[in-house]
Amino acid sequence: MRMLPVVLERVPRYGPRLEGTPLPYPFPLLPPVVAGTQPLLGATILAAFDADHVNPSGTYDAIVSEAGKELARGRVVL
Repeated sequence: MRMLPVVLERVPRYGPRLEGTPLPYPFPLLPPVVAGTQPLLGATILAAFDADHVNPSGTYDAIVSEAGKELARGRVVL
């Protein structure tokens, strides 16, 4: 069964990854504005799903796609 997220937020990362640096909270609804030109070095995708449709002992394949092309895949075991 395919489930689409109820909420999907993208948190881009400009600059180096620092160990122990948490995501900003509350999570931003819009990407931060970056002055000048900096390369996008990564991102975190936050997805929220309707709990009524999630099996608490289930296994799910999380797929990140854009324009029908699969970009990444990962298995989530609850």
